[in-house]
Amino acid sequence: MHDVWAIGTNVYFKVYGIVIFLFMCTTMNLSFTWEISILGMSIVGLLMTLLFFFFYPTKFSYTKSNCRLCVMYVIFLGYLLFVSTNFTIDIIRYLTYGVCGCSVILLPDYLKARLLRIFTLGTCLILLISIPAWLLYLLGFSLPHGSTDLYENGFHILTNYYFFLLNGYPGEQLIPRFTSMFLEPGQLATPCVFLIFANDANFRKKEVILLFIAVILSFSLIGYGLLLGGLFLKSLMSQKYRVLKILSFLIVVASLFLYINSSRNKDENAFYALIISRLEYDEEKGIAGNNRTTMFFDNQYSKMFESGDQYLGIADKIDPNFDWTNNTSGWKKFVVKYGLVGLILFSFFCLILLFKDWSLQGFIYFIVMIVAFIPRSMLPSPYWLYVSIVAFPLLKMQQRCGLKRNFDVN
Repeated sequence: MHDVWAIGTNVYFKVYGIVIFLFMCTTMNLSFTWEISILGMSIVGLLMTLLFFFFYPTKFSYTKSNCRLCVMYVIFLGYLLFVSTNFTIDIIRYLTYGVCGCSVILLPDYLKARLLRIFTLGTCLILLISIPAWLLYLLGFSLPHGSTDLYENGFHILTNYYFFLLNGYPGEQLIPRFTSMFLEPGQLATPCVFLIFANDANFRKKEVILLFIAVILSFSLIGYGLLLGGLFLKSLMSQKYRVLKILSFLIVVASLFLYINSSRNKDENAFYALIISRLEYDEEKGIAGNNRTTMFFDNQYSKMFESGDQYLGIADKIDPNFDWTNNTSGWKKFVVKYGLVGLILFSFFCLILLFKDWSLQGFIYFIVMIVAFIPRSMLPSPYWLYVSIVAFPLLKMQQRCGLKRNFDVN
Protein backbone atom coordinates (compact mmCIF):
# COMPACT_ATOMS: atom_id res chain seq x y z
CA MET A 1 0.00 0.00 0.00
CA HIS A 2 2.87 2.32 0.85
CA ASP A 3 4.49 1.64 -2.54
CA VAL A 4 1.25 2.46 -4.37
CA TRP A 5 0.97 5.74 -2.43
CA ALA A 6 4.60 6.59 -3.25
CA ILE A 7 4.07 5.88 -6.96
CA GLY A 8 0.92 8.00 -6.98
CA THR A 9 2.74 10.84 -5.25
CA ASN A 10 5.60 10.66 -7.74
CA VAL A 11 3.24 10.72 -10.72
CA TYR A 12 1.24 13.62 -9.32
CA PHE A 13 4.40 15.60 -8.64
CA LYS A 14 5.53 15.13 -12.24
CA VAL A 15 2.13 16.32 -13.47
CA TYR A 16 2.33 19.28 -11.08
CA GLY A 17 5.84 20.11 -12.32
CA ILE A 18 4.78 19.95 -15.98
CA VAL A 19 1.75 22.17 -15.32
CA ILE A 20 3.96 24.70 -13.48
CA PHE A 21 6.38 24.69 -16.42
CA LEU A 22 3.57 25.21 -18.94
CA PHE A 23 2.30 28.08 -16.79
CA MET A 24 5.80 29.59 -16.88
CA CYS A 25 5.90 29.26 -20.68
CA THR A 26 2.46 30.85 -21.04
CA THR A 27 3.43 33.88 -18.96
CA MET A 28 6.50 34.31 -21.20
CA ASN A 29 4.30 34.17 -24.34
CA LEU A 30 6.21 31.33 -26.00
CA SER A 31 4.77 30.75 -29.46
CA PHE A 32 3.44 27.25 -28.76
CA THR A 33 1.26 28.74 -25.98
CA TRP A 34 -0.38 31.43 -28.11
CA GLU A 35 -3.53 29.35 -28.51
CA ILE A 36 -3.68 28.72 -24.77
CA SER A 37 -5.68 31.18 -22.69
CA ILE A 38 -3.42 32.78 -20.07
CA LEU A 39 -6.42 33.02 -17.75
CA GLY A 40 -7.29 29.37 -18.38
CA MET A 41 -3.70 28.24 -17.81
CA SER A 42 -3.56 30.30 -14.62
CA ILE A 43 -6.69 28.61 -13.29
CA VAL A 44 -5.31 25.15 -14.16
CA GLY A 45 -2.02 25.96 -12.45
CA LEU A 46 -3.84 27.34 -9.42
CA LEU A 47 -6.10 24.29 -9.04
CA MET A 48 -3.27 21.80 -9.60
CA THR A 49 -1.18 23.47 -6.92
CA LEU A 50 -4.06 23.71 -4.44
CA LEU A 51 -4.77 19.98 -4.93
CA PHE A 52 -1.11 19.25 -4.30
CA PHE A 53 -1.32 21.20 -1.04
CA PHE A 54 -4.53 19.36 -0.08
CA PHE A 55 -3.57 15.77 -0.88
CA TYR A 56 0.15 15.89 -0.01
CA PRO A 57 0.56 18.48 2.79
CA THR A 58 3.48 16.55 4.29
CA LYS A 59 5.50 17.02 1.10
CA PHE A 60 6.08 20.68 1.95
CA SER A 61 8.71 22.12 4.26
CA TYR A 62 7.21 24.80 6.50
CA THR A 63 10.46 26.10 7.97
CA LYS A 64 10.67 29.64 9.34
CA SER A 65 12.94 30.73 6.48
CA ASN A 66 10.61 29.29 3.85
CA CYS A 67 7.55 30.91 5.47
CA ARG A 68 9.39 34.24 5.76
CA LEU A 69 10.20 34.15 2.05
CA CYS A 70 6.58 33.28 1.21
CA VAL A 71 5.32 36.21 3.29
CA MET A 72 7.69 38.61 1.51
CA TYR A 73 6.59 37.25 -1.88
CA VAL A 74 2.90 37.64 -1.01
CA ILE A 75 3.53 41.22 0.22
CA PHE A 76 5.25 42.04 -3.09
CA LEU A 77 2.42 40.54 -5.14
CA GLY A 78 -0.16 42.28 -2.95
CA TYR A 79 1.53 45.59 -3.71
CA LEU A 80 1.47 44.85 -7.46
CA LEU A 81 -2.24 44.16 -7.15
CA PHE A 82 -2.70 47.40 -5.19
CA VAL A 83 -1.19 49.49 -8.01
CA SER A 84 -2.83 47.37 -10.73
CA THR A 85 -4.82 49.08 -13.47
CA ASN A 86 -7.08 46.03 -14.04
CA PHE A 87 -7.94 44.57 -10.63
CA THR A 88 -10.49 42.05 -11.94
CA ILE A 89 -8.02 40.27 -14.22
CA ASP A 90 -4.89 40.80 -12.13
CA ILE A 91 -6.39 39.29 -8.98
CA ILE A 92 -6.47 35.88 -10.72
CA ARG A 93 -3.01 36.48 -12.15
CA TYR A 94 -1.33 37.42 -8.89
CA LEU A 95 -3.27 34.84 -6.89
CA THR A 96 -1.87 32.16 -9.20
CA TYR A 97 1.61 33.68 -9.00
CA GLY A 98 1.38 33.62 -5.22
CA VAL A 99 0.03 30.09 -4.76
CA CYS A 100 2.33 28.51 -7.37
CA GLY A 101 5.35 30.53 -6.25
CA CYS A 102 4.82 29.68 -2.58
CA SER A 103 4.41 26.00 -3.44
CA VAL A 104 7.82 26.09 -5.13
CA ILE A 105 9.35 27.89 -2.14
CA LEU A 106 7.93 25.38 0.34
CA LEU A 107 9.14 22.25 -1.47
CA PRO A 108 11.91 20.33 0.29
CA ASP A 109 15.29 20.35 -1.43
CA TYR A 110 14.97 16.91 -3.01
CA LEU A 111 11.71 17.95 -4.70
CA LYS A 112 13.24 21.27 -5.74
CA ALA A 113 15.94 19.20 -7.49
CA ARG A 114 13.26 17.24 -9.34
CA LEU A 115 11.47 20.45 -10.26
CA LEU A 116 14.68 21.95 -11.62
CA ARG A 117 15.06 18.79 -13.68
CA ILE A 118 11.60 19.36 -15.17
CA PHE A 119 12.38 23.02 -15.92
CA THR A 120 15.69 22.06 -17.54
CA LEU A 121 14.33 19.18 -19.63
CA GLY A 122 11.27 21.21 -20.64
CA THR A 123 13.43 24.04 -21.94
CA CYS A 124 15.77 21.59 -23.66
CA LEU A 125 12.81 19.89 -25.37
CA ILE A 126 11.80 23.27 -26.82
CA LEU A 127 15.38 23.79 -28.01
CA LEU A 128 15.58 20.29 -29.52
CA ILE A 129 12.54 21.17 -31.62
CA SER A 130 13.76 24.65 -32.55
CA ILE A 131 17.50 24.30 -33.22
CA PRO A 132 17.37 21.72 -36.09
CA ALA A 133 14.65 23.75 -37.82
CA TRP A 134 16.70 26.93 -37.29
CA LEU A 135 19.78 25.36 -38.84
CA LEU A 136 17.73 24.31 -41.88
CA TYR A 137 16.53 27.91 -42.17
CA LEU A 138 20.10 29.20 -42.03
CA LEU A 139 21.09 26.71 -44.75
CA GLY A 140 18.49 28.24 -47.05
CA PHE A 141 15.76 25.61 -46.90
CA SER A 142 12.27 26.93 -47.59
CA LEU A 143 10.24 26.18 -44.46
CA PRO A 144 6.49 26.62 -43.98
CA HIS A 145 5.57 29.69 -41.97
CA GLY A 146 2.72 32.00 -41.14
CA SER A 147 2.39 35.66 -41.95
CA THR A 148 4.62 38.34 -40.47
CA ASP A 149 2.63 40.31 -37.91
CA LEU A 150 3.06 42.92 -35.22
CA TYR A 151 2.72 41.09 -31.91
CA GLU A 152 -0.02 42.19 -29.51
CA ASN A 153 2.50 44.08 -27.36
CA GLY A 154 2.88 46.55 -30.25
CA PHE A 155 6.66 46.11 -30.36
CA HIS A 156 7.80 42.76 -31.76
CA ILE A 157 7.38 42.04 -35.49
CA LEU A 158 7.41 38.24 -35.75
CA THR A 159 7.22 35.53 -38.40
CA ASN A 160 5.98 32.25 -36.98
CA TYR A 161 7.88 29.28 -38.44
CA TYR A 162 5.96 27.03 -36.01
CA PHE A 163 9.16 25.38 -34.69
CA PHE A 164 10.76 28.79 -34.04
CA LEU A 165 10.06 32.50 -34.28
CA LEU A 166 11.89 34.90 -36.58
CA ASN A 167 12.17 38.53 -35.55
CA GLY A 168 11.07 40.57 -38.57
CA TYR A 169 10.41 39.50 -42.15
CA PRO A 170 12.05 36.45 -43.80
CA GLY A 171 15.23 37.51 -45.57
CA GLU A 172 15.12 40.97 -44.01
CA GLN A 173 18.08 40.44 -41.68
CA LEU A 174 21.56 39.94 -43.07
CA ILE A 175 22.42 38.01 -39.93
CA PRO A 176 19.33 36.56 -38.19
CA ARG A 177 19.43 35.73 -34.47
CA PHE A 178 18.02 32.60 -32.86
CA THR A 179 15.00 33.13 -30.60
CA SER A 180 13.59 29.57 -30.47
CA MET A 181 9.93 30.02 -29.48
CA PHE A 182 10.64 33.11 -27.35
CA LEU A 183 9.75 36.63 -28.47
CA GLU A 184 13.36 37.77 -28.81
CA PRO A 185 16.93 36.46 -28.43
CA GLY A 186 17.53 38.05 -25.02
CA GLN A 187 14.37 36.48 -23.61
CA LEU A 188 15.73 33.10 -24.72
CA ALA A 189 19.35 33.55 -23.66
CA THR A 190 18.79 34.82 -20.11
CA PRO A 191 16.69 31.90 -18.75
CA CYS A 192 19.09 29.51 -20.51
CA VAL A 193 21.97 31.11 -18.58
CA PHE A 194 19.91 30.85 -15.37
CA LEU A 195 19.41 27.13 -15.98
CA ILE A 196 23.10 26.63 -16.78
CA PHE A 197 24.17 28.09 -13.44
CA ALA A 198 21.28 26.47 -11.55
CA ASN A 199 22.75 23.19 -12.82
CA ASP A 200 26.14 24.31 -11.46
CA ALA A 201 27.45 25.02 -14.99
CA ASN A 202 28.12 21.29 -15.30
CA PHE A 203 29.13 20.93 -18.96
CA ARG A 204 29.30 17.17 -18.58
CA LYS A 205 25.51 17.29 -18.77
CA LYS A 206 24.04 17.14 -22.26
CA GLU A 207 21.27 19.52 -21.21
CA VAL A 208 23.76 22.17 -20.13
CA ILE A 209 25.60 21.86 -23.45
CA LEU A 210 22.32 22.31 -25.33
CA LEU A 211 21.48 25.40 -23.26
CA PHE A 212 24.96 26.74 -23.99
CA ILE A 213 24.47 26.23 -27.75
CA ALA A 214 21.18 28.14 -27.59
CA VAL A 215 22.90 31.10 -25.89
CA ILE A 216 25.64 31.12 -28.56
CA LEU A 217 23.12 31.00 -31.44
CA SER A 218 21.10 33.84 -29.91
CA PHE A 219 23.95 36.37 -30.36
CA SER A 220 22.50 38.06 -27.26
CA LEU A 221 24.86 40.61 -25.73
CA ILE A 222 23.38 40.19 -22.25
CA GLY A 223 23.38 36.39 -22.64
CA TYR A 224 27.08 36.37 -23.56
CA GLY A 225 27.93 38.79 -20.77
CA LEU A 226 26.05 36.83 -18.10
CA LEU A 227 27.57 33.53 -19.21
CA LEU A 228 31.18 34.73 -19.42
CA GLY A 229 30.92 36.87 -16.29
CA GLY A 230 29.34 34.06 -14.28
CA LEU A 231 31.91 31.51 -15.42
CA PHE A 232 34.72 33.90 -14.57
CA LEU A 233 33.37 34.50 -11.06
CA LYS A 234 32.83 30.79 -10.63
CA SER A 235 36.44 30.09 -11.58
CA LEU A 236 37.74 32.66 -9.08
CA MET A 237 35.99 30.78 -6.27
CA SER A 238 37.26 27.40 -7.38
CA GLN A 239 40.67 25.73 -7.46
CA LYS A 240 43.63 27.68 -8.79
CA TYR A 241 44.05 25.49 -11.83
CA ARG A 242 40.50 26.31 -12.87
CA VAL A 243 41.34 30.01 -12.57
CA LEU A 244 44.25 29.52 -14.95
CA LYS A 245 42.00 27.68 -17.38
CA ILE A 246 39.33 30.37 -17.39
CA LEU A 247 41.92 33.15 -17.69
CA SER A 248 43.44 31.35 -20.67
CA PHE A 249 39.97 31.05 -22.16
CA LEU A 250 39.30 34.76 -21.67
CA ILE A 251 42.63 35.64 -23.27
CA VAL A 252 41.65 33.60 -26.31
CA VAL A 253 38.27 35.33 -26.43
CA ALA A 254 39.92 38.76 -26.09
CA SER A 255 42.31 37.88 -28.90
CA LEU A 256 39.33 36.89 -31.02
CA PHE A 257 37.71 40.25 -30.26
CA LEU A 258 40.80 42.10 -31.41
CA TYR A 259 41.02 40.04 -34.58
CA ILE A 260 37.39 40.65 -35.48
CA ASN A 261 37.70 44.34 -34.68
CA SER A 262 40.62 44.69 -37.06
CA SER A 263 39.06 42.69 -39.88
CA ARG A 264 37.99 44.57 -43.02
CA ASN A 265 34.59 42.99 -43.62
CA LYS A 266 33.14 43.81 -40.20
CA ASP A 267 29.52 44.10 -41.31
CA GLU A 268 29.62 40.61 -42.84
CA ASN A 269 30.85 39.06 -39.62
CA ALA A 270 27.97 37.95 -37.40
CA PHE A 271 29.95 38.15 -34.18
CA TYR A 272 31.16 41.66 -34.91
CA ALA A 273 27.83 42.99 -36.18
CA LEU A 274 25.74 41.61 -33.32
CA ILE A 275 28.12 41.67 -30.36
CA ILE A 276 31.29 43.75 -30.86
CA SER A 277 29.57 46.68 -32.59
CA ARG A 278 27.18 46.95 -29.64
CA LEU A 279 30.12 47.34 -27.26
CA GLU A 280 31.49 50.40 -29.08
CA TYR A 281 31.33 53.59 -27.05
CA ASP A 282 28.71 56.24 -27.70
CA GLU A 283 29.10 59.68 -26.06
CA GLU A 284 25.39 60.02 -25.22
CA LYS A 285 24.39 56.48 -24.17
CA GLY A 286 27.71 54.90 -23.25
CA ILE A 287 28.04 51.64 -25.14
CA ALA A 288 26.01 51.32 -28.34
CA GLY A 289 24.07 48.35 -26.94
CA ASN A 290 22.63 50.52 -24.19
CA ASN A 291 19.41 51.05 -26.11
CA ARG A 292 16.84 49.80 -23.61
CA THR A 293 15.05 53.16 -23.33
CA THR A 294 14.06 55.91 -25.74
CA MET A 295 14.57 59.66 -25.38
CA PHE A 296 10.83 60.07 -24.84
CA PHE A 297 10.89 57.43 -22.09
CA ASP A 298 13.86 59.12 -20.37
CA ASN A 299 12.02 62.45 -20.43
CA GLN A 300 8.88 60.88 -18.93
CA TYR A 301 11.02 59.13 -16.32
CA SER A 302 12.52 62.46 -15.26
CA LYS A 303 9.08 64.11 -15.13
CA MET A 304 7.80 61.29 -12.91
CA PHE A 305 10.45 62.08 -10.29
CA GLU A 306 9.68 65.78 -10.49
CA SER A 307 5.96 65.16 -9.94
CA GLY A 308 6.39 62.97 -6.86
CA ASP A 309 4.96 59.84 -8.54
CA GLN A 310 8.22 57.94 -8.20
CA TYR A 311 7.11 56.09 -5.05
CA LEU A 312 4.07 54.19 -6.38
CA GLY A 313 4.76 54.49 -10.11
CA ILE A 314 2.47 55.71 -12.86
CA ALA A 315 1.09 52.48 -14.35
CA ASP A 316 -2.44 53.79 -13.79
CA LYS A 317 -1.66 56.97 -15.74
CA ILE A 318 -0.37 55.26 -18.89
CA ASP A 319 -2.90 55.06 -21.70
CA PRO A 320 -3.27 51.35 -22.64
CA ASN A 321 -3.85 52.42 -26.25
CA PHE A 322 -0.57 54.34 -26.21
CA ASP A 323 1.75 52.52 -23.85
CA TRP A 324 5.04 54.36 -24.39
CA THR A 325 6.87 51.77 -22.26
CA ASN A 326 6.26 48.88 -24.71
CA ASN A 327 9.41 49.54 -26.74
CA THR A 328 11.59 49.80 -23.64
CA SER A 329 12.94 47.44 -21.00
CA GLY A 330 15.05 47.43 -17.88
CA TRP A 331 14.85 48.41 -14.23
CA LYS A 332 13.74 51.95 -15.11
CA LYS A 333 10.63 50.53 -16.76
CA PHE A 334 9.95 48.58 -13.57
CA VAL A 335 10.24 51.80 -11.53
CA VAL A 336 7.96 53.68 -13.92
CA LYS A 337 5.22 51.09 -13.52
CA TYR A 338 5.63 50.00 -9.89
CA GLY A 339 7.62 52.83 -8.34
CA LEU A 340 10.48 52.80 -5.88
CA VAL A 341 8.30 50.98 -3.36
CA GLY A 342 7.88 48.08 -5.76
CA LEU A 343 11.61 48.01 -6.46
CA ILE A 344 12.46 48.02 -2.73
CA LEU A 345 9.96 45.24 -1.95
CA PHE A 346 11.29 43.04 -4.73
CA SER A 347 14.87 43.79 -3.67
CA PHE A 348 14.05 42.62 -0.13
CA PHE A 349 12.58 39.41 -1.56
CA CYS A 350 15.73 38.74 -3.60
CA LEU A 351 17.99 39.41 -0.61
CA ILE A 352 15.97 37.04 1.59
CA LEU A 353 16.19 34.46 -1.20
CA LEU A 354 19.98 34.82 -1.23
CA PHE A 355 20.62 34.78 2.53
CA LYS A 356 18.07 32.04 3.27
CA ASP A 357 20.31 29.57 1.45
CA TRP A 358 23.63 31.40 1.42
CA SER A 359 26.55 29.85 -0.48
CA LEU A 360 29.36 31.15 -2.64
CA GLN A 361 27.85 29.47 -5.72
CA GLY A 362 24.49 30.98 -4.79
CA PHE A 363 26.14 34.41 -4.54
CA ILE A 364 27.46 34.00 -8.09
CA TYR A 365 23.96 33.07 -9.24
CA PHE A 366 22.59 36.13 -7.38
CA ILE A 367 24.98 38.44 -9.25
CA VAL A 368 23.97 36.87 -12.58
CA MET A 369 20.30 37.24 -11.61
CA ILE A 370 20.55 40.92 -10.63
CA VAL A 371 22.67 41.87 -13.65
CA ALA A 372 20.04 40.22 -15.87
CA PHE A 373 17.33 42.33 -14.20
CA ILE A 374 19.06 45.63 -15.01
CA PRO A 375 18.54 45.58 -18.82
CA ARG A 376 15.38 43.45 -18.80
CA SER A 377 13.01 43.69 -15.83
CA MET A 378 11.51 40.22 -16.25
CA LEU A 379 12.94 38.67 -13.09
CA PRO A 380 9.53 38.67 -11.31
CA SER A 381 8.08 36.56 -14.17
CA PRO A 382 7.60 32.88 -13.21
CA TYR A 383 10.00 31.52 -15.87
CA TRP A 384 12.91 33.48 -14.42
CA LEU A 385 11.86 33.55 -10.77
CA TYR A 386 10.91 29.90 -10.22
CA VAL A 387 14.24 28.73 -11.64
CA SER A 388 15.97 31.13 -9.24
CA ILE A 389 13.91 29.96 -6.25
CA VAL A 390 14.97 26.33 -6.72
CA ALA A 391 18.58 27.21 -7.62
CA PHE A 392 19.74 28.72 -4.30
CA PRO A 393 18.99 25.79 -1.95
CA LEU A 394 20.41 23.27 -4.42
CA LEU A 395 23.65 25.20 -4.85
CA LYS A 396 23.92 25.47 -1.07
CA MET A 397 23.20 21.77 -0.65
CA GLN A 398 25.94 20.87 -3.07
CA GLN A 399 28.52 23.15 -1.47
CA ARG A 400 27.70 22.07 2.10
CA CYS A 401 27.47 18.34 1.53
CA GLY A 402 30.13 18.04 -1.15
CA LEU A 403 27.71 16.36 -3.50
CA LYS A 404 28.58 15.40 -7.02
CA ARG A 405 28.19 18.09 -9.66
CA ASN A 406 24.95 16.62 -10.94
CA PHE A 407 22.14 16.63 -8.40
CA ASP A 408 20.37 13.43 -7.42
CA VAL A 409 16.91 13.84 -8.92
CA ASN A 410 15.74 10.26 -8.88
